[in-house]
Amino acid sequence: MAWLHALWLAYQQHKDPEAGLSGLFVWHRDFLTHAVAAIRAPGGPLSACMTSPDRPAHRLLPGPPPSVRTEAAATAQIAGPAESDEPAS
Repeated sequence: MAWLHALWLAYQQHKDPEAGLSGLFVWHRDFLTHAVAAIRAPGGPLSACMTSPDRPAHRLLPGPPPSVRTEAAATAQIAGPAESDEPAS
């Protein structure tokens, strides 16, 4: 997402009239081409996006591993409510 946001910010800067008539050319040459190549690269975040007619569906990438907080919450649910040393009032 950061790549696309940075690309958008660069676009905003280069489409401004103060960037001159070649502003959008510079954006395409220096930003768009490089960013698209990086995010579509085999290890990039959009590497699963395909435009091949032979593969009409996206391949599924593995999701991120569960966080420590998620695992702790799941363990707490399995164990049940914790016993309290406080007397009930």
